[in-house]
Amino acid sequence: MINELIDQYQKVYQGKAWYGKNIVDSISVIPNALLCNRLNGSYNIVELVHHMLVWRRYTTHVLKHNEDYRVKDEENFPVIDQCDETRWQNLLEELGRSQEEMVRTMTNFNRSLDDPIPQKNFSNRDLLHAIIHHDIYHIGQINFMTKYLDRAPEAVSG
Repeated sequence: MINELIDQYQKVYQGKAWYGKNIVDSISVIPNALLCNRLNGSYNIVELVHHMLVWRRYTTHVLKHNEDYRVKDEENFPVIDQCDETRWQNLLEELGRSQEEMVRTMTNFNRSLDDPIPQKNFSNRDLLHAIIHHDIYHIGQINFMTKYLDRAPEAVSG
């Protein structure tokens, strides 16, 4: 079962995803001019990618027996108003490294997927499914925002 989850995780990131464009294909074509734009006060694209990265790190920590790891509020959705090319490229590189680390962690995972995670109300399997769903949800948001921001500049705020 872990190999199936690794395969799904890989497809969502850089493979043939069942729902459409994977993460890499989606974020690699976003014009720099759209990165910090908001739709009527929404999070911007950089903030959403950062949020995805934070929860990928969380998942990796918990799977490595660091059940006490917490995502701080200021890490979860920080306000990012500076969206230059260097910052964006660094964020994309971090996302790529998080992919490699997650696949490595999943590959070396040697406990039962059905084991509950100490101090949590969910199992290892639940956590792995959740991070896959989380990535799909947010890449959908990002694809929608990219399309809408590019076509409806009057909706842009902040």
